[in-house]
Amino acid sequence: MDHDHAFQTYLRLAVVSQEKGQLQGRDRFVLLAADEAAHAGLLEFSERLRDVLLSTQPQHLLSRFDSYVTAAQSDELKLLVKQMRRLCGVEKAEAFVERQLLPAKTESLPYRELVESLVVSLEKQ
Repeated sequence: MDHDHAFQTYLRLAVVSQEKGQLQGRDRFVLLAADEAAHAGLLEFSERLRDVLLSTQPQHLLSRFDSYVTAAQSDELKLLVKQMRRLCGVEKAEAFVERQLLPAKTESLPYRELVESLVVSLEKQ
């Protein structure tokens, strides 16, 4: 599996979900993006996305751990991520992208800008 591509796909869906006010979807995609970032070795992004998720859900399972990497080793988080992948696996997420459900402005943004656009959008709430 190409974790880098999956990270980018889930991150784009999180940004779009935020823009559309689909908060549950946003949080699901933020968690999946954080997990894929960790698997791709993009630890800076997995930690940043953990912070994003905790800013909207302070009582989230991730709050019990010092870092995303630590949380990712827990059976609880592994189960949660597995359940979320059943709801929206990479193939389904890619299908959303292919059907052009994403605004064109997110397609060319690098990771850092996508994460920052998500954070800025959350701060406006």
